[in-house]
Amino acid sequence: MTTLTIARATYSQTIRQPVYTVLLLAMLATVSIHATLPYYTFGEDTKMYKDIGMAYVLGFVLVMALLSASRVVADEIDDRTMLTLMSKPVRRTEVIIGKFLGLLLGCGLAIFLGCLAVAVAAWFMYPADEMEPIFPEDWRTLEIIRPVQWMHALSIVPGAVTIFLQVAIMTAISVAISTRLGAVLNVVICAVLFVAGNLTGYLQQVVKDAGAGWRALARVLNTLLPGLYQFNITDALAYRTVVFGPVPADEETYFSSISWSTIWTFVGLDALYALCYITAAIALALALFRNRELTGSTA
Repeated sequence: MTTLTIARATYSQTIRQPVYTVLLLAMLATVSIHATLPYYTFGEDTKMYKDIGMAYVLGFVLVMALLSASRVVADEIDDRTMLTLMSKPVRRTEVIIGKFLGLLLGCGLAIFLGCLAVAVAAWFMYPADEMEPIFPEDWRTLEIIRPVQWMHALSIVPGAVTIFLQVAIMTAISVAISTRLGAVLNVVICAVLFVAGNLTGYLQQVVKDAGAGWRALARVLNTLLPGLYQFNITDALAYRTVVFGPVPADEETYFSSISWSTIWTFVGLDALYALCYITAAIALALALFRNRELTGSTA
């Protein structure tokens, strides 16, 4: 019960911050404006917009998460709020988990609103790709266009889940760092880890012809750094046709389509990896916070 209370308080504190409101409105304005821009892709504007829109949602929410998570523990230690909180019958484990869950709720709300805006915009954009009105009067045209509109809109759902998982991993890392370091160093370290996590997939290829020591180092980095590269399924969701059933066997359709079940299989594996990594990051946060002096200041 204490954990949930702290989570609710952290969620309320997060969404009330001016930076949260500014970034949320900026994200919604950006994805909305981009929905009106021409991409000159000869009938594939919707696909490109989905890719760009989900990238914007990830970028804005990630900044929002890091700015909030980097201060969630450090600031309360600096202003001695944490000392007052710990004078009550509250365990440090409950504080860390509660604050992490509260941050996730705030980020989850932003992801939901951003991806909902992208899905709605994609639904309305597709008829223009086919040189048709949004509400065609011909029922034959309607039968052709409507299923594709819903395909584009629903394909945003697994993309939103993978965005949430990436943000959850980075939030857990930021909370762990926040127990020892201040906000500025926290954000810098997390930014470096985010970039490195998206590049770890290429490490094995880079060192495949190197010595045994370099290959061993690459394996260690692949294990320790967050493997964010494997969450990048937006290309498949944006540029392939999502099939809500078996993918046709002909070669052209097979390589340009992806089944709904295959997508969710990848998302499920990503979720399992994210759960393991988040658990490790929160365990590290608890270890760092267990003996933290609450009267000192963070670096």
